[in-house]
Parts: sequence; structure tokens; C-alpha cells
Amino acid sequence: MATACTLGFDQGTLVLGGVVAEVMEKLFPRGLWVLDRRIGAFRCDAVEYASVRETLRRKLAGRVVDSVPRWVGVEYGRGGGGGTGAGPVLRADQLAAVSA
Repeated sequence: MATACTLGFDQGTLVLGGVVAEVMEKLFPRGLWVLDRRIGAFRCDAVEYASVRETLRRKLAGRVVDSVPRWVGVEYGRGGGGGTGAGPVLRADQLAAVSA
């Protein structure tokens, strides 16, 4: 594998391109990835990102272009118009429920 492979994200899945099936079998457990013939790349559930990234880092070193967007935390306020985060304005009964 002389060229870099690419790791991306699409609709809840990781997409790994530039790797042939024989290499995939050596890198990952059977059944983790599925070949998506429409795009000529492999897919797996995005929840596997941490382990996939570690495996690629360990076994392929600098030959991976990781374009998966970095996770950004979202902070939600309690609503009611006075919260610090985004979110709907809660009714009095809803505020009571989330404050309980």
C-alpha cells in the first residue's frame, strides 16, 4: 500500500478508502467493515472510531488521512429564557420536571 488511505465520516458511518480487502482482513476483525461497492470503499459504524483510529495509527503509521470531523460538545441550558445554553423555552411544568 504505497499511497495513503482515507478515513472519513458519512451519515453515521466511517468510510475507509484506499485499502484492499486483503489488507482489511489483516487489520480488523472479520465483520467489522462492509464493502460499499457504490463508492468503492469500506464502511463501519461510527461508534467504532476510537478503536479504528488507534488500529490505523498503530499499523499504518502516517499513511492515513483522517478527515473525520472532531467531536464538539454541546451544552444545553435549562430553558426558561434564562439558561446559558441553546434550547427551547420550557413551560413551568417542564422546568419543575427537569429540576426535580
